[in-house]
Amino acid sequence: MKIALTGASSTGKTTLMEDLLETASFKDAGISSIKLDIRKIIDSMHLNVDGQRSSRSRLRAFQWSVLREKIKNEAHLKCFITDRSSVDMAAYWIARDSDGRLDKESELYLSACKEVASKYDIHIHLPFGSIPFIDDGKRPTSESFNQKTCEMIESLLEKWKLPYLSLTPSNRNQRVDAVLNHLSL
Repeated sequence: MKIALTGASSTGKTTLMEDLLETASFKDAGISSIKLDIRKIIDSMHLNVDGQRSSRSRLRAFQWSVLREKIKNEAHLKCFITDRSSVDMAAYWIARDSDGRLDKESELYLSACKEVASKYDIHIHLPFGSIPFIDDGKRPTSESFNQKTCEMIESLLEKWKLPYLSLTPSNRNQRVDAVLNHLSL
């Protein structure tokens, strides 16, 4: 089983992944985790991902770097959960890195993201605003931008016909229970 958590910044993806991995159900199923260290890539490229102080070309180079790392990390695994879906990455590309203009590079990137996204058995979407936003200095902080990204994620999940579960509870235990019930674990 391949599970991808998807959502805008500060929606609880990593926290949910960690909570699920602590459950007996996930341990019994032998589900491992893949966590992309996006902050490390941001730091190595000296970027500010709010889009205000980094050029579009540098943000796009960052996006390609993250996608390549994701593909490499997941290439040979059959049973895992990841706290970052390529659907998120595509939504950020559209919302932040293309200004809505889809050029040839955008088409290539979005096609690659769709291909990666189609390999997951389920996407678990965590909508923006379900939990309080926490600024860690690396996340885009604009509420309207994060809401726009969330809407784009929802649109891509539908457009690409991906199987997904949308979680609205803010309570961590309720989120875990909803996922376990949905997966019948």
